[in-house]
Amino acid sequence: MNAKVPSRRRAIGLGMLALCLGACSSGGSGDDGPPTPTTYKYFAYVANCADDSISAFIINPDSGALTAAAGTTLTPGMTPRSIAITPSGKFAYVVGSVYESVYAYSINPATGAWTGLSGAPFAAGVLPRQIAVDPAGRFAYVVSYVDASVAAFAINAGTGRLTPVAGSPFAASGGPLMIAVEAKGKFAYALNADTESISTFSINGTTGALTATAGPPVSVGTDPQWLALDPEGKFAYVANQGSKNISAFSIDSATGALAAVAGSPFEIPPMGWQFPQSIAIDPSGRHAYVINAGSMSVSSFSIDATTGALTPISSSPGYVWNSPYGIAVEPSGKFVYIVYWTTASHVSIWSINPETGLLFPEGESTAGNYASAIVTTRIAQ
Repeated sequence: MNAKVPSRRRAIGLGMLALCLGACSSGGSGDDGPPTPTTYKYFAYVANCADDSISAFIINPDSGALTAAAGTTLTPGMTPRSIAITPSGKFAYVVGSVYESVYAYSINPATGAWTGLSGAPFAAGVLPRQIAVDPAGRFAYVVSYVDASVAAFAINAGTGRLTPVAGSPFAASGGPLMIAVEAKGKFAYALNADTESISTFSINGTTGALTATAGPPVSVGTDPQWLALDPEGKFAYVANQGSKNISAFSIDSATGALAAVAGSPFEIPPMGWQFPQSIAIDPSGRHAYVINAGSMSVSSFSIDATTGALTPISSSPGYVWNSPYGIAVEPSGKFVYIVYWTTASHVSIWSINPETGLLFPEGESTAGNYASAIVTTRIAQ
């Protein structure tokens, strides 16, 4: 015959059991395993200059294949030239070479579709050429070729709305084409076409205001077309179409000053008419890819992690379609996408050999007329 458990002892035992069960269910035992990894969807967007539209694609993260998604029709006559997307993938910004405004959109994380933001468009400078967002997604910068200025905006993290930074626009050198912000968000670099140089600005981390650093702009090659920074903010590269080479600079992490990399400028491997148009650097910072408009090719380079020097990966470039214009590496670093300055344009898809950095053609997808820019992003689901 079982002895009867006193009620006080029974209550204590039940309480301890409840505590143990609660600890197990809350992960207190350490047996829950690692947290569920974040899942992402990958998207690509193409600005179609002649169509005043944005083509949207869902990227297959395994094959790199593109599936057409809902695109966006822009203001007629806008002639879009540049797209920038916040690091979170929540907001997209577009400028064109006609209207003096920044058009702004929220991005549906599931479908990639764009919806215009309240209050947009936001006034920018004369003939805005390109827009960039800082790595923290706090500020946006727009270069205007005609009035040689940089318009600066603060980005509302919740709504995506743009508010002009006090003192904006900020003076740049002659004919700025592009602006890029280094990885820590301390410095911005403007590529100037007319003076064939790079202007350096320090960024106020609180307000986003720009201050030109001491000393004259740094000279690059002739007829510069594109500026790219490596993902760690250690090096800067410029595609010089006139001198047919790549200028390379190291970035001083304390002052932002640029110093020519030993061996710069770097020549494009001979292939006929090589006119460097644009550059993309993979997320690891190990490889650079250069579009050559004249020879209809893409050149691949390895990047020395210490010096920033470029070494051709192969003397045999990858040949592409007529009039290649823009290039982007998707966020996982497995695929490269190229767009073309032609009617009935398309996007060509290339896979990256993870060991050598070489490119291999994988297919193509249809875009609009005269594609002027391509960007890729990943959005947490």
